[in-house]
Amino acid sequence: MSDDGITRLMGPDDVTTDLEEEDVSANPFDEAEEKVVIQPEVWWKVLLEVVGMRFFVMMFITQFLLRGMCMTIMAGVALPLFENILQIEAGRMQTMMTIVYLAWSAKPIIGVLSDVLVFRGGSKKKPWLWMGSGCGIVGSAFLFLAFVNNSAVGICVCMMLIQTQIAVFDLMMESRWSALMNRHPQQTGTYLVVIASILQDAGCVIAASFVGPMMDGVARTMYYPLFAIITAITCVPLYFVYHNWIGEEQNQSSSSFVTLELPHLRSERVILAVVFATGFAAIFTVFLTNAVDSAIGLAVALVIVAWILSANYVIFPPMMFRVALFQVIVMLSRPSIGRALDFFYTASPECLPDGPHFPFWFYMTLATIIGTLASLLGGFIYQYFLTRIRIRTELIGTQIMAGTFACGDLMLATHANRAIGLPDKVSYVCGEAIAERLIATLNNMPARTLLSKVVPHGLESSCYAFQAGIGNFAMMISEMSGALIFEAAGVRTYPPSQCNFAPLWWLILVCHVSLPIVGGVLAAYFLIPNILPSEKLE
Repeated sequence: MSDDGITRLMGPDDVTTDLEEEDVSANPFDEAEEKVVIQPEVWWKVLLEVVGMRFFVMMFITQFLLRGMCMTIMAGVALPLFENILQIEAGRMQTMMTIVYLAWSAKPIIGVLSDVLVFRGGSKKKPWLWMGSGCGIVGSAFLFLAFVNNSAVGICVCMMLIQTQIAVFDLMMESRWSALMNRHPQQTGTYLVVIASILQDAGCVIAASFVGPMMDGVARTMYYPLFAIITAITCVPLYFVYHNWIGEEQNQSSSSFVTLELPHLRSERVILAVVFATGFAAIFTVFLTNAVDSAIGLAVALVIVAWILSANYVIFPPMMFRVALFQVIVMLSRPSIGRALDFFYTASPECLPDGPHFPFWFYMTLATIIGTLASLLGGFIYQYFLTRIRIRTELIGTQIMAGTFACGDLMLATHANRAIGLPDKVSYVCGEAIAERLIATLNNMPARTLLSKVVPHGLESSCYAFQAGIGNFAMMISEMSGALIFEAAGVRTYPPSQCNFAPLWWLILVCHVSLPIVGGVLAAYFLIPNILPSEKLE
């Protein structure tokens, strides 16, 4: 790609053609940059002027209802469902959950197709919202049947279909606000990212407030109203998609149902091909991991991610490669043992006599709400205090803090908190629920802001999907490697009489403390540009 392709980062996104004809110089708020940054009453007026109310409604649907409420309900249902109803080992559950979140790793496929396929009437994005909604409705409907039959695979597939709807809506909105942030950097600043985070957190709080208490009842009947809520949420977007609240201008007419519209430049076609192949690689890896062998799947996944990075280095602008490599290093340096921790915190006295024995009302409701409020606090801290800090500096700091505060899990696993008179619940809330969630937000904000700056003009959806997809792909590898590690270490969660969490403390020390600090700091120092969030990449 030419040098022009590296610097052409301010182009419009083809999600909405109305942006393409917009006269930026005519915007009356261009002269009030400082006010936009420091005065909340000004930036809200500016955002409404730039993006419009319909955009915020679609953002509410995507972030609050789908990513906030729907994902929280599914996450809250999954743990007690696999632990108590299906009685599946933590390692097997962690591997099977790669099926559920497959759509997030396969986002590059959707991104490419949404850029090159023109449907009848000139629409590129709206049909994908229809298809995503269809997947969500079908998945939520058949979820009832899979649950009645106690089919773990069926439940995972149904949840995957629902996640597909969420991922599609998320991608379409990401590409839209990426274009807005690039075209109006001073008016939008990082506010769109912050608003999206706030809406998601608010939805999470509302959903968490009733999921936990319902799961403590253990009764199978408690799952049905939650499944019904999921079904209702998946149906909500239909009206707004039908009336085109995504804001896509349909200015072409064609007698064909769908037309292929490829870029003219050979280099751009190569980019699309690589991005497309990346999505299929993720699908193949998940299938191999769950149908054949986890170790083989992990080995193949590592080979694939090496190929993806190599292709990224050859065909993409250097900054896109650096961002992608940063994501991969951060995730691979943190093999996830999250499911082992979930089972440890909620294990019954029969399984773990001296364990924390957190009830679901605490683990999935109270701790989640407190953690979400901490995440919201992190968003405000970032917006009003840290936007003047360079992205590299902040990411280095958050990587160190994330590894440090993961020691809270270490204290609980070794009962060190009890030795100093700190109750388990208090220790968990102060550590993972507050500190880790706040730090995760402070880490995510600059990363998402930087990501919006590196997508080349004309291929926004594809490249944004590629960057998000490779991050999700790396996260999937983290889940797979973590499951293999704690299973090999001898962690057992079922049957209760044979539970073994003895190796958990050193797994936390290695996987969640030491390796993330070293890998994250080095990756941020050598790969992340030393710019402010409000600055353009040159």
